[in-house]
Order: sequence, then C-alpha cells, then structure tokens
Amino acid sequence: MKKLFLKKVAASVVALLTLVSSGIVWTGSAAVSAADPQPITELKILKKLKLPAGVKTPTKTFSFNFKPYSFNNKPEEKNSLPNLGSATVEYNAADILEQNKTTINKDAKLDLTNINWGKPGQFTYEIEEAAITPANSTDYEEKWTKSPAKYLISFFVVKKDTKLMVSKIFIKREVADANDGTDSPAQQAKVEYNPNPKTGEENGLKFTNIYNKKVKPIVPGGQNPPDETKQKKGLRIEKKAEGSDLFKAQIFEFKVHITKPDTVAADDDSKIKYFCTPESGNPTDNAYGDITFKLKNDQSGVFSNVWLGSKVTVEETDAQGGTTPGIEGKANGITIEAGENTPFKTKEFILGEDKDGNYVLYKNKEQTATGVLLDNLPFILIALLAVIGIFFFLKNRKRKQNEAQHRF
Repeated sequence: MKKLFLKKVAASVVALLTLVSSGIVWTGSAAVSAADPQPITELKILKKLKLPAGVKTPTKTFSFNFKPYSFNNKPEEKNSLPNLGSATVEYNAADILEQNKTTINKDAKLDLTNINWGKPGQFTYEIEEAAITPANSTDYEEKWTKSPAKYLISFFVVKKDTKLMVSKIFIKREVADANDGTDSPAQQAKVEYNPNPKTGEENGLKFTNIYNKKVKPIVPGGQNPPDETKQKKGLRIEKKAEGSDLFKAQIFEFKVHITKPDTVAADDDSKIKYFCTPESGNPTDNAYGDITFKLKNDQSGVFSNVWLGSKVTVEETDAQGGTTPGIEGKANGITIEAGENTPFKTKEFILGEDKDGNYVLYKNKEQTATGVLLDNLPFILIALLAVIGIFFFLKNRKRKQNEAQHRF
C-alpha cells in the first residue's frame, strides 16, 4: 500500500515538472505562462484586396464580426462572452497596387485592452467578414467577391496581479478562402496566432477580397448622345483618312482583341457592347476575344460594358491601299504605340480609369503615284543597278568574243 502511494506521488511530480518545463500551466481552460506572460493588446486581421491593374483602389471600409461560440469549450455558455464589436480597416485611392503584386495588404485592428472579460478562461468566437455594398455610379458597375473564409478564434485570458489580460490566441480556419487560391486550403489545424510576424510573413488570420469594375453600357444617339469623354471610359477607336474624296469614302477594316483581367471569374459571360458613331443604331453584343468592325473617315468605334483592366490590341486589317498609319492614343495614362514589326497593329495596352480615358486614333494618307515611287525607290534602284550590271556584263563578253575572232 505504501509503495502504491509513493508511485502516485512520483507520477504527479513528473507530470508537474513536464508542465513547468514546457512553460505552460493550465488553470481551468486558460493557458498561463509560468515565465510571466506578456499581454497581447491588439488583434490584427490581414486584409488582402485583389484588383486588376488599371483599376483605382475604391474608398471602402471593411468590417469583421465576432460571433460568440463557446466558453471553456462549452457552447452552452457562449452567451456569457463579452461583445467584441468589429475590427475595421479602410482603403482609399492612395493605396496603390505595387508593381509585380496582386494584392494590396492592410491590417484590420481590434483593441483588446478595453474588453471586459469578466473572468479568466478560454473565449472562443466565430469570425467572418461583413457584407460589402457596391457603390452607385453613373458610369461604372462595381463587382465585389467577398471573402468566404471563416475562422474560430480563441482568446486565452489570465489574471495577472489584479488585471485580466489576453496571454495567447489560437485560430483555426473552418471555411476556405477561394479568393486566396492555394494559399488558403479548406481547413487547417489549430495554430497559435503570431501578433508580430516578420516582414513578408502572414499571421494566419487573413481574408481576401476581389474587386472588379466595369464600364456601363453606352447608348448612342437620342436626346443626349454620349460625348467623347464618356465614349473613352471604355474604348474609343477613331479613323482619319487624308486624300481624295474617293479615298475618304472607302471602308477601312479593323480587328480589336480584348482579354478579360484574371480577376474576373472564368464563367463570366458578359458581352461587350459596340456601336459606330456618328451613325446611330443599337449596340451589338460581342464576346471577349477578336472583334471585327469597319470605319469610314471621321467615324469612331465605341466599346462599352467592358471590364477595366482588360488587355487590348488594335489592328487595321485593310487600309484600302493607304500609307502606313500614324497611331496615336492613350490608355490607363500610357501612350499607345504601334508594334516594332507590326506598323498596322498596336502594342498591347490596358484599359484603365485614367482621366484621359482609353482611345486610339488611326491616321492614313492616300497613296499617290509619287508616294508609290518613293516607297518603292530602294527596290527600283536595286533593279536598275541589276540591269546596268547585266548590260555591262554582256557588252564585255561580246567585246572579248570579237577580240578572240580577230586573233585567228
């Protein structure tokens, strides 16, 4: 009997030493550091805003709500949990998407020092992002994809001297964040929250939103036809022809290739609206990809209901014998140029929200006889030199033949 008692005492001592050596002593369900715990005074939630190049960062406040889940792992006692309020973070146009980055990252913060916990213990909440309301606009349509992520977060509250404080925080992802791709799998094991991650690291508690913006459809004609500024919010392609009336009356053929930004869902089936101005008529619907259209002198092709951030190339496929075009324009605040080896086709550009809009101007001149001669002068000179060379070759050969005959 005495031996059994001594064995129990020894086992208790070993267990206590194990807890102390690990630095954690459990009081109820709350973890207390044996080495004097340091309070965690603030909770940071990593907010990742994903948007395409060319789209301005919106002015928006994002909120995260904490729903009581359990106290000391007892869901029936969740009503005793204090109200934590909401953690918020604000974005505005000054938050710029850096080059080679896909998201703008900021922290939503929750002050933990003014919460009345009431007593030590493990306070568990369910946290998710609040709903997002798109802004109303005359010219643009906003598309938000809210983060579907959902976490369980446990605050371990201990008593130090006479004050209650948060000594540790554990988090567990319950619902995947599809917006964050493979970086956020469906579930994760419970991990300890790191209040001070290193630069470039994440603390594990994150939500990713996707923001896209579309130019609303433009209706031509009517009492208030859209002016050039409105036409350029999507894409405006103008044609200028210089020469005879016959040349100006020609129909010039174009092809534009438009690719949706990667941030737009693959199953998006929205159609691009196109019309020609100053002619009237209902806009036609066009799928993303190649769109062919025709313009005369002083006409413009206008594209709307198009996603900003789309990548575009424009090509004049039939200039009706005109000269190599002069290409002018701007998109997303950047000058548009012809390709190095494709004088009738632009380099790729991005549709953006710049104040100057998105526009391309093609200027062709009629090809005159003098112009044809000048354009082909190098070839004519080469041919002429070839003829002269052949002439002198034949002349020299005939002279040598005559000299040979006289010797005999």
